[in-house]
Amino acid sequence: MANSHPNVLFLSVDALRADRTSLHGYPHNTTPNLVRLAKRAIVCDQASSLAAFTQPSYPSLLTSSRPLSCGGYDHGAFGRPATAFEAFHNAGYETYAFSTFQWISRIAGYDRGIDHEIYLFVLNTLVGVASVILRNQIEHFRDGGIDAEQLAQESEPHLLRLFDTVRFYCKRIDAQSANDMSEFENSQIYNESYDYKKIQRIVDAHQNEFLKNKAAYVQRYFPKPFVANEWLGMEWRYARSNTKLIREAFFRASNTVMRTFDSSRAQLREMALKRYVDGGELADRLIRAIREHSTDKPFFIWTHFLDTHVPYCPGRGRDWYRKTPDYLEAVGHNRDQDIAVAVCGRPQTPEQWKTWSDLYDASVYYVDEQIGRILDMLDETGLSENTIIALCGDHGEELGDHGDISHHFRFYSHNVHVPMMIAAPGMTNLRVSALTTLMDLVPTMANAAGIPMVPEWEGEDITSASVSERSQVVLESFHGGSCAFDIKPVYMAVRDGRYNYLWKEYLDPSDRYSADTHELYDTTVDRAEKNNIYDPNHPAVSAFDEAIKKRLTAIPEISSERIEVAFTGHASKKTTLAAS
Repeated sequence: MANSHPNVLFLSVDALRADRTSLHGYPHNTTPNLVRLAKRAIVCDQASSLAAFTQPSYPSLLTSSRPLSCGGYDHGAFGRPATAFEAFHNAGYETYAFSTFQWISRIAGYDRGIDHEIYLFVLNTLVGVASVILRNQIEHFRDGGIDAEQLAQESEPHLLRLFDTVRFYCKRIDAQSANDMSEFENSQIYNESYDYKKIQRIVDAHQNEFLKNKAAYVQRYFPKPFVANEWLGMEWRYARSNTKLIREAFFRASNTVMRTFDSSRAQLREMALKRYVDGGELADRLIRAIREHSTDKPFFIWTHFLDTHVPYCPGRGRDWYRKTPDYLEAVGHNRDQDIAVAVCGRPQTPEQWKTWSDLYDASVYYVDEQIGRILDMLDETGLSENTIIALCGDHGEELGDHGDISHHFRFYSHNVHVPMMIAAPGMTNLRVSALTTLMDLVPTMANAAGIPMVPEWEGEDITSASVSERSQVVLESFHGGSCAFDIKPVYMAVRDGRYNYLWKEYLDPSDRYSADTHELYDTTVDRAEKNNIYDPNHPAVSAFDEAIKKRLTAIPEISSERIEVAFTGHASKKTTLAAS
């Protein structure tokens, strides 16, 4: 008998800041399809990610738990509450994950409950995951804080998981190729021409070497400075077809010549195959999956658009940059700009900063266009009448607002205020002004679908009374990526609808951009958050500090002595760690 639950389509968009969407009042028409969807959706006007980058955002988004809970976000979904995939699979759904992002994969435990796991990220990024997780331990080893035996012990579960995931990836890509090549012929993932059997043998050799002498392995492969590209990826670089290697050598030579007379064109040619799966091709694959879904079970489909992540490359295919002027013009920007700024690494002049910002807007429009194509298909097939559509950004983006680019761990509003919305059959437009977070989206989807809530989920339905009564939300992460509780300061923030309070246990030595003090902004009069009004005697600060203390107390890795030190003066690395 057919299941009576509605289908679920869950779309997330990388680095999508709310204030750059026309859905939230941006004067440039960047998101006409989100505006269209909003006419039959609940839209959260004050939604926040609980961290400012993807790695810690996804535990919140897919397991409805806080970034620093359960041992921290380095462990992904391991040890956390049931994922959205598990909850919907257990309720009778056929679950699909079109994973364009390496963190949302088997290596981080997100495969639980997924019936169809499709990998759409490049192999080398798995090595990047392991290197990020191990970064602080390796630095600690090289600084003499731990010896090789300790590093090997701390590294072992992550290395074995990496080796296992790479083998799984190789088998999965081989199995996917015939079915997916037609959609992704312009994406890097299917143009690497790897011999995946050779790569599996390389990984087997590394695992055997590690298990034979763990301390010797980490001493050999984790030198200082450690560079991930000089580890496993260096060995399997040549595990590709001879034709691919010859073509790559020819391309590099021809592009070197081109640089002498047209450096901008040469830069763009280097990015002809985007670093991530193109949004247009991803939409094609989702549309096909929805059309081909033929079981009695309803579907639960998730994917993640990356076109709004640096580098901003709006346009489809290998000559995407030829189409970029059209997208710039579509959102009201000058089409005659140096598009090579998109791949320059970092803007240098005021003109380049303006182009960088405009290209971000164009990329938002490009993703919105692809979402519109999916919505059109659901309308044309009648599926929209029985499909829940949930959409959000996983965090925001910095476009030079506070001196930086991309999204690097700081809790300014442009980095954490995100669009979040859900449309369900029979639902009408509702704008929710209450404080919501990414943790609330999966519980809301479950409630709308009529499936059981997971008791351990920390988020709540966005329409509940408890959400409407929230007075503040607490955000949390570390600077520099991985969760090194014992050697790195905690960064936190509190948002209450008026103020944004940025709190640091102390300034991380690797943080080149943050102020060496706490920060407080009144966003009702200072939306750009340029005027730091922090004063320990400000009437709002006391309540915010109490909220942070309460959250820190709930994290087992943070001692009560350490918390006391952090709040009895401006803590330093030396005094804080001494109290741990």
